[in-house]
Amino acid sequence: MDESLDAATLSRLQRARSAAIGSLDSGADRKLPRDVVRWSLLGASMATVLAVVLLLPGPGEQLPGNGDLFGDDVWLVTEDIQMIEDVDFYLWLAEGGVDGEVDAPST
Repeated sequence: MDESLDAATLSRLQRARSAAIGSLDSGADRKLPRDVVRWSLLGASMATVLAVVLLLPGPGEQLPGNGDLFGDDVWLVTEDIQMIEDVDFYLWLAEGGVDGEVDAPST
């Protein structure tokens, strides 16, 4: 490839290559965005902390609502727990249960 280009073109290419590499090494172009990102992250984190401090109730105050975390959905939780406790029975039933003459699970 070098053989097909004249000396002036090769010289211009070499200078352009050196200028591009020199601008990468200087680091001046990269410093501004890095600082902007750092300050932006700092500002966002401080705004988040301020929002949390302002929105949380003070000492002695209660959270809004009646304090019942589950509300009317407590029956869903208790049914799931009951089903988990009966897993041995369901496995025994799947293996043949009453008609398959499999020993009953010990509880």
